Amino acid sequence: MRVGLSFVDTGDVTAGGKRTPNRECAMLYRQFSEIFKVHLRHTLPLTFPPAFQPRVRSWLGNNATLLKMVHRQPLIYVVLLLTGEHSFFNPVRTQRPRPRVPVDLYAWVDEQTEAARPTCDFCDAVNRTATDALGRHPTKDTIRVSNTFKVERHHSLVITRRQHHPLNFTLPTFLAFFADAALYARQVAESDPEYIYPNLAWDSLYQGGVSQLHPHIHIMVSPDHYYGYFELLRQAGQRYFHKTGNNLFTVLTHIHEALGLTVRYGDAVAFPTIAGKADMEVMFLAPTPSEDLHRLIFFTVAAYHDSYTQLCKTFTAVYPPQGNSKRTQKGRLPTVARLISRGDCTSPRTDYTSFEIFQLVERYHDPWDVAKAIRQAIKKHDHS
Repeated sequence: MRVGLSFVDTGDVTAGGKRTPNRECAMLYRQFSEIFKVHLRHTLPLTFPPAFQPRVRSWLGNNATLLKMVHRQPLIYVVLLLTGEHSFFNPVRTQRPRPRVPVDLYAWVDEQTEAARPTCDFCDAVNRTATDALGRHPTKDTIRVSNTFKVERHHSLVITRRQHHPLNFTLPTFLAFFADAALYARQVAESDPEYIYPNLAWDSLYQGGVSQLHPHIHIMVSPDHYYGYFELLRQAGQRYFHKTGNNLFTVLTHIHEALGLTVRYGDAVAFPTIAGKADMEVMFLAPTPSEDLHRLIFFTVAAYHDSYTQLCKTFTAVYPPQGNSKRTQKGRLPTVARLISRGDCTSPRTDYTSFEIFQLVERYHDPWDVAKAIRQAIKKHDHS
């Protein structure tokens, strides 16, 4: 069953699934309804004073479809019931005026990068970073160090050794970056067996939240459970299994595959989400933190750059519990990761408002377009 090519189709799609005589489609609709709720509403009819009409036409780019739609706008809400994530899409609202700074983004990042180089601690990691009992771990492309300002007992960073620029990753450096993070998680569990839950965080550029532009990824291994959202997701998966007997992540993959949103690469799969934490969100799933997974993340980052010039971004992930104790088997997660947009890097407007923090997440980019961009990036950048 393949359904829908746009967020705007979602309401019609779910209604069609309810009526289908096809058993496979009916099962997918039932599973979709267990996990998601979709609401399609419309605004009351709008009229605009003559003096305001040219401004509205300008905002909408004189697009005939949007100019017709603006008078009775479609409002699409998608809720992931198990986690309470609530996304909203209105194709007219995506055109609302927002403050922009007209600059060449790549040149702007280059300037910031060079300005930061003289005071960059990570460019001289051996002399200007901390170490702990596990020590540093230098490789050809990376070096692992201890975080000076910790949030966990076991909290380290993987830093690129020869690359100061935050965006210009080669595939080998990117793979080394993530491979050393996975190695650290294993080493922590071996040396301190109570600490079994790996949590990763990687941000790009100051708008993404970094303190230093030089590429670095945080790895924190916790003893009791995952942090925040991922522990909520783990518990949701456990509840869903007890209620239905099905694996939540397998069902999520099947649903997004039926929607035409999945991108597979070896043992890994990615799909732009229809309900999540931010615009352009992509979820990644794999049994382990494999090279296939890390290649797929690399290609998705390339899609952000190539198709959208989306340079500010946030990535977070968890790996399966480390070791073989009974604790590691209860409600076990696969490798789960999410990549999100952090908005316009140069805009004076923040990417997070009261909507995103407390209520719902606005989507400006259609997930089906993001999936297409990932497939194009794989064709362009995969030389294996």
